[in-house]
Amino acid sequence: MDILQKSFSNQGKIRFGHYLTKGKQPVLFIHGFPTSSHLWTETIKNLTNLGHSCGAPDLPGLGDTVTPFDSDYSIDSLATFIFKYYGQYFIKKPVILVGHEIGAAVALTLAIQKPGMLRGIVLTSAAFYKNWPTDLMKGLKFVSKHPVVWQALCKSGLGILRLKKKLLGQIAWDNPEEKEKFEKDIHEFLRPFIYSSTSCSRLRLLLRDLNPKWTMTFASYLHKIKVPSHLVWGSNDKVLNLNEARKLRGDLPQSTLTVLPNAGHLLPLEAPLELARIIHEFSRKIN
Repeated sequence: MDILQKSFSNQGKIRFGHYLTKGKQPVLFIHGFPTSSHLWTETIKNLTNLGHSCGAPDLPGLGDTVTPFDSDYSIDSLATFIFKYYGQYFIKKPVILVGHEIGAAVALTLAIQKPGMLRGIVLTSAAFYKNWPTDLMKGLKFVSKHPVVWQALCKSGLGILRLKKKLLGQIAWDNPEEKEKFEKDIHEFLRPFIYSSTSCSRLRLLLRDLNPKWTMTFASYLHKIKVPSHLVWGSNDKVLNLNEARKLRGDLPQSTLTVLPNAGHLLPLEAPLELARIIHEFSRKIN
């Protein structure tokens, strides 16, 4: 598959963009913050070529989503959104759930609350325990408490420029030729906030609702997850380091870990072919 087209759908009052492909052995992707379903495009193309069906929605408050202003953006509510998406497009066929960063927290929540929807879990750079909000999120959460300052930074473009720089710094790239590609990817993550003050306002509300107390509470239930899990981490992840991966591996039953050398925090952008191969082999192994 060379071209992947984004489509749009509705879930109640929520309108969202997503990528959906046909095949066997379904894989459902959950992106992190402040990215979008675009994070997974190259991985989806490769998995589809290997015969998988894939779905990757934009989470409410991020990407190409339109949500009511009274929406709840907590991890629990994001998990409910993903579970409904699963019901919409996978006809209750068990999937491999792949989550990055806070998307991993959503995936683990579903593994505890809705175990029947899963065949297995793949987690990349997982945000869990007390390891989040990340430094990037902490800074944004602080500013989000001041609506006037927030809107001024959004309208001036200064906030977006700073965010772009921070995200580029999360990538462990050493080839100057790759910089242009990664800059385009990051622009796509942030595009909705560049052109829409309404999207900026929703982002502020999302930051308000995201709270690590949820994952700290759920950490004591990880041992109850019965499906196999596989962790994939970048050796140069400076946002969530390898100690976090080892702790999570120790707490998850039937868990394995792959460390990709020279990859950083945005691993699905940096190593999409390797990630697709790992997910495919994991799927074959747990069949």
